[in-house]
Parts: sequence; C-alpha cells; structure tokens
Amino acid sequence: MQSTTMLFVKDVEVASRWYQDFLGVKSGHGGREFDMLLADDKVFLQLHLIEPGHHDHEVSTENPLGHGVVLVVYVNDIEAVFAKAGDMGIEVIS
Repeated sequence: MQSTTMLFVKDVEVASRWYQDFLGVKSGHGGREFDMLLADDKVFLQLHLIEPGHHDHEVSTENPLGHGVVLVVYVNDIEAVFAKAGDMGIEVIS
C-alpha cells in the first residue's frame, strides 16, 4: 500500500518551484492547476490549485488555511537540508 499527499495551494507554479529548489525534487507534470513532484522517479507530493468548485475537489477557502496538516519529509543528509534552508532564508524551528 502507498499513499501520496496532495496539498492545495494558491499558486501551484510558485509552490512547485519552492519544493524543487528546497528539496531537489522534480516536476513530473507541471502546470498552473496541478503538479506532481517526483523524488527518485516516484511521486513524492502533488500540488493542486485551491479554487472552490474546481474539478472534483471541494475545498473551502473561507476558513484559515494550513491548519491540521503536518508534512513529514525524511532526508538522507539533514545537515545539507539545514544549510539549504539557511541559504533560502527559511526559519528553522527546533
């Protein structure tokens, strides 16, 4: 069994570039409404445009976004990820 996370975002292309830059994943689809990010040629994360009534995904944009989801990513070199976060100006909270 396998599961793939789909995140709803306001700008798929910007979010896709961010994950690609930060984690080194690659776009497997690309586009304004949907992208599928790949790690080692396997689906790592899907990004979908958050737009009420869009396709078959009913997502409310009335409530604050980002609550209730924790995305855990296991990496091979945590020091390299922390260094990349620093280079990108990402605040790391430990």
